[in-house]
Amino acid sequence: MAGGKSQKEDNEKAMSIQCAICKQAFMCTQNEQDLMNHVTSKHSGKTFEECFAAYVRYVAVPSLATVFKGRALALSALGSDAKKGYPKDCGAVEFRYLFLIFQSSI
Repeated sequence: MAGGKSQKEDNEKAMSIQCAICKQAFMCTQNEQDLMNHVTSKHSGKTFEECFAAYVRYVAVPSLATVFKGRALALSALGSDAKKGYPKDCGAVEFRYLFLIFQSSI
């Protein structure tokens, strides 16, 4: 097939998430629960952050004046689960990177 686009190449590019411990690659469309299943089944005793540090999400919950490291921890603190999601009145916002902002009193 001359000049055709390779599906294999596209699939390899989509394997953008990698476990830091065993180097297994995952599709960029994998959700956090699938990755957590990998951690618990393949690397018991390790944390999600150890396996997928680049994929960790932070969750800011203004109603609690707290930032949680990981969606599961935030959901647990809010008394919810992944299926229900965040309570509507908590104002939870997910983001990838944690930027610390210090206010100077000078």
